[in-house]
Amino acid sequence: MKATPHFLFSLCLIIFSICSNSLLCAAAEEAVLDIEGNELQAGSKYYMVSAIWGAGGGGVTLRLTGNDRCPVTVGQEGSDLRNGLPVSFQPANSEETVVRVSTQLNIKFEVSVPCANSTVWRVGRLDAWTRTSFIQIEGEPGFDWFEIEKVSELANIYKVVSRGGQNIAVIFNMVGQRILGLSPANSFLVVFRKVQPLNQAY
Repeated sequence: MKATPHFLFSLCLIIFSICSNSLLCAAAEEAVLDIEGNELQAGSKYYMVSAIWGAGGGGVTLRLTGNDRCPVTVGQEGSDLRNGLPVSFQPANSEETVVRVSTQLNIKFEVSVPCANSTVWRVGRLDAWTRTSFIQIEGEPGFDWFEIEKVSELANIYKVVSRGGQNIAVIFNMVGQRILGLSPANSFLVVFRKVQPLNQAY
């Protein structure tokens, strides 16, 4: 049977489609790695710390801001010697055991905050002074999604973006606190350090 031009064109389209889908799947399956090069495990505890030493500050923590009586705003330690509070990640796919790049997930502080309904991260209120929305806790599991995106191919450096695709950056509020908030341009570049059972000091 002689192949017609139409048949060959259709075959090329099928092959191109298969190759494209394979590439997309491979990219989607890329795991987020910690500073040791190990895959981040869903539900395990990690420190999310600045990838920039020195002036870049330390790990993520909770801050009491404004008129709040409960520390519900996500901030950053000022010193790179402080790891902050441990967090965990829960992918939208509850059967997924590995945290993967550019997939929806919940971020949760693994600490007890009695005055808060939950320690799941969410995009919170708009701050009048900085004109940006702060990242806060009291989010809803299975709803308040974020994504982790890779920044550098040479090192395991990442950034976090909101469900709407906006970057999460470190912003200084009116009293000089380092607060995490949405930013159209800047990003908080981070690395992940697994919490060791015998070394959970903040």
